[in-house]
Order: sequence, then C-alpha cells, then structure tokens
Amino acid sequence: MAWTAKDEMKMMLEQLMGEDPAAGDKSFEDREVCRAYLCGLCPFDLLKDTKISMGPCTKIHARSLKEKYEAAIKNDGFRPYTRDLQEALDTAIRDCDRKISSAKRRLDAESLDADLMARGKQIQDMVESTTNLVTKHAELVDANKTEEAEELQKQIQQSQADYTTAITEFRTLLPDNTTGNQPMTLRACEVCGCMLSVIDNDIRLADHFRGKQHVGMLNIRKRYEECKKEPLAPVKDRDAGRDRASSKDRDRRDKDRGSSRDRERERRRSGDRRDRDRDRDHDRERRGDRRDDHRDRDRDRRDRRH
Repeated sequence: MAWTAKDEMKMMLEQLMGEDPAAGDKSFEDREVCRAYLCGLCPFDLLKDTKISMGPCTKIHARSLKEKYEAAIKNDGFRPYTRDLQEALDTAIRDCDRKISSAKRRLDAESLDADLMARGKQIQDMVESTTNLVTKHAELVDANKTEEAEELQKQIQQSQADYTTAITEFRTLLPDNTTGNQPMTLRACEVCGCMLSVIDNDIRLADHFRGKQHVGMLNIRKRYEECKKEPLAPVKDRDAGRDRASSKDRDRRDKDRGSSRDRERERRRSGDRRDRDRDRDHDRERRGDRRDDHRDRDRDRRDRRH
C-alpha cells in the first residue's frame, strides 16, 4: 500500500501524543488486535466509504503494535498471520462477488447481445491498461527517470490511438436505440462490481479504474492470490496468543476453584470443631447433671435415717 498524506499526519499526531493511544496495554498477539491490519491490508479500511463498504473494523489498529509485529517476524522468527489475512480478504471477495453475480442477473435480461458486450468489455480493458500506464508514467517522472518515462509515453499514445479506433468501430455495431437505453449497455465490473457502460468515454472509465472502490478490490484480490502461494502457519501457531490467553483464564479459574475448595474445607473444619465443642459441652452438662442427681439422692437417704 502506498504511503499517503493521511498516514503521515496520523504518524505525526501519534509522535506528538507520545504513546500510541490505540495500543493501550495490548500485545499484538491479543485477539482484539486486527491481524489483517498487522499484515498491512485491512479490507474494512480499504473499502471504507465505498458502495461495497464492510463497515468499520471492530478490532484495534495501532501502528506501534504493527511495528512490534514486524520486528518479531524479522528478529524472532515469528510466523506471520498470513492465514488470518487470507480469511479476512476471502470474506471481502465473497461479499463483492455475490454483489457482482446479483448485478449480472439483473442486467442479463436487458443487456446487449453477448458478443457485443464481450467486445465492449475488451475496449474497457484497453482503457484500464492505458490508465495503469499513465499511473506508472507519473511515478517515473517523479523519480526523475526521464528516458523510461519518454519510452512509456510512446506506449500510452499508441494505446490511446488503438482505443479511439476500437470504440469508433464498436459504436457502428450498436443498435439504433442503444444510446437512449442505458440498461442495455451496462455491465458489472468484474473486479469491484461497479456499473459500467460499454459506451462510456475513456475519461469516465479512467476515473473508475483509479477510483477507491476499484483500486481497493484490485489490491485485495492481488494480495489474496499472493497469500495462497505463501506458507501458512499451522492453526495452533496462529492461535498461540489465544491459547495462551485461554491458558491464563484456565489457570485463573483453577486457582479460583482451588480457593473456593480451600474455603469450603475450612468452613467444614470450623463447623466440625464447633460441633465437637458443643458435644463436649453437652457431655459435661450431662455428667454434671448426673453428679447433682447422685448428691440429691444421697442427701435424701441421710435425711430418712435421721
């Protein structure tokens, strides 16, 4: 992901405030921390404020925790959270693909002939390719790579000329009522699900291919394919933090249960002592009563003799 002015401002704010406020006392291994963010690509953030937004991410995003995670991988051999990232990206892709399938079903009944739509898509692909070349050209200019930029500019000009020829020929093949019947010309973008018209001009299409929704889903799909080629940590490694937390919880519960058992045993011992004390008191009272009875009977016998 490219470093943006917003990222720069956020880092400066965190430096001014000192400690990263989002991190608190958390470890990057805690389950409350977003592992996709630690890996550099949270789909919730990437698709925020788009038509396919997944809503806000409910987990912690903290730059200081991300730095510790990256240091642990580099210095301590920590296994990356690739599996967690892949699962998060897979969720975003599945949601987007469901919307694309739904849009296709709605459009199929009204769209142009399949061959025309396929040809229109090829032309749109030409625009996307040209847009990517323009973006790369700007990067070369910024890097002062003049010769490479000039060579790429020739490719851009040729690509634009090819587009002009293709779109002109394509328009001659369209039915007469196409212009006034927009649903006939619409198709769902295979990457992000946006509605595109096969008769849109290249400027409008370029805006789409540079847009947040398209670029976001393109990055998500590319990173997902990369994840599939990377070795995944075993589930037990992936959940080591959770297992350690669970172990601590179990130890705490065991300790609490042990304390409860100790208190119960102490209560029983105290109860047993009280019962024994009562029994001894009762025995003493009975023995005292018997002695009193014996003295009374001896006194009565003496009185009768006299």
